[in-house]
Amino acid sequence: MLLALVLFEYILILKVNQGHFVFTLDDPYIHLALAENLLKGHYGVNLGEQSAPASSILWPFLIAPFTAFQSSYLAPFFLNVVFALATLWVASQIVATLFSSEKIPSTQRLLLSSFFLTMFILLSNLIGLIYIGMEHTLQVFFTLLVIWGIFRHLENKQAPIWFLVAVVLGPLVRYENLAISFAAIFYLFFVGEQKISIALGVEILILLGGFSGFLLSQGLEYLPTSVKAKSSLVNYGSKIEAILRNGEGSFTTARGILLSVCSLFLLHQTFLTEKKYEERIFAFGVAIAVIFHIFFGAYGWHNRYEIYVLTSAILALLFLNREALVRISKNHFPYLIIFSGLFTVFLAYPNIKRLVKIQVSSNEIYQQQYQMHRFAAEYYKKPVAVNDLGYVSYQNKNYVLDLNGLASLEALHFRSSGAPCEWMNELAVKKNVRFAMIYDSWFKEHPKNWIKVAELDLGRITIAAAGPKVAFYALDKETAVEVKGCLLDYKKALPDGVEFTILK
Repeated sequence: MLLALVLFEYILILKVNQGHFVFTLDDPYIHLALAENLLKGHYGVNLGEQSAPASSILWPFLIAPFTAFQSSYLAPFFLNVVFALATLWVASQIVATLFSSEKIPSTQRLLLSSFFLTMFILLSNLIGLIYIGMEHTLQVFFTLLVIWGIFRHLENKQAPIWFLVAVVLGPLVRYENLAISFAAIFYLFFVGEQKISIALGVEILILLGGFSGFLLSQGLEYLPTSVKAKSSLVNYGSKIEAILRNGEGSFTTARGILLSVCSLFLLHQTFLTEKKYEERIFAFGVAIAVIFHIFFGAYGWHNRYEIYVLTSAILALLFLNREALVRISKNHFPYLIIFSGLFTVFLAYPNIKRLVKIQVSSNEIYQQQYQMHRFAAEYYKKPVAVNDLGYVSYQNKNYVLDLNGLASLEALHFRSSGAPCEWMNELAVKKNVRFAMIYDSWFKEHPKNWIKVAELDLGRITIAAAGPKVAFYALDKETAVEVKGCLLDYKKALPDGVEFTILK
């Protein structure tokens, strides 16, 4: 079913994009651009300039070998399909654990397993994560390995090697997985595995600290620039106030409220005296992980940020109440199916809603960012400035100045300090950039010498692109005259549905 749905979405994407495969976000192309240079021995989007624009430590290194090929943009897609299938297999092992009781007839066990796995596909947003093209499918895979590893330890008091590896590698995929790794370390420490838990914690600190040391050695800061640019917790003056504000924001979002409810149920399991000590410790550890996300994590933007901890919390609650599940499935099988289906649709509604918009999101990136990439790499062929780094920098030999700051510490410092807009022009001059493609809506004002020469307009409200209109600026009069010819040629090559206005 998973592969059939993925194939169906893939065909739809090719249909709406004139045969071009494009992800539903611009962000994966940042990783691809970084991975291209990793293969050349350089860490950064632009050769000769260090930058850390990737949200994941491990992901760019995984896709780097594939960037030797022209179609390297397909590598994240196929890797995500593989990790999604692996995630589904781990989920099948967990579901088998839930319904392993001999009290349930074999036919019912098969039906329940198939049904719950189908619901898991929707709940975990696996298909949506595949088409985002980033590291989130791998993140969920490692998360489920950790949860399954704890289940195994609860049953036979042994910690499998793959479980320990997942605890260590999870934070290297995304920093948020520190919450899940902490839950595992907390559990192991308090069930008598102190040496293993301490060793795991030390290994994680060494790996994350080593990466931070590498960034510092490159003249960067201890966290990736993308984390600093997008996290209010990192940029906010008072850390305590920032944490409290993030927690307050969690209670105003549907997913944040859902996680809060999950944490309460998990805490309730912690204080049930009829539960085994190890199960209570496990419940408390996962509750802490959920609370960490409530106060430190993010939500939304294609339903990708909180999915790892939400699936963990739900699977943990199902496991902790598996005896009740067995009783219900034995005595009220049809009602269990009906209620579980309705409840899953309720929980997974944002993911289901996103499924029908995958090809729409892809088409927006195709008609906007991909077309911007074509102008920069195929027509203008000189350094450009952008404020939405991604496709423009991928497979582009020319310098790309990121005015948003993901690939430029200088730009990030100027932007976050609220400096007058002239810094944009100063950086452009410094980097020999004489042309820019930006969202006007992102800036209150622009440098006075910038000349707006064209505008690309999708003509509709966008759900994947940051806005429907991209303004094309020449940064001086000479460039405004020089660029006219390639703007005219570029306009003729644009796909249907894209309005491109050349200003006189």
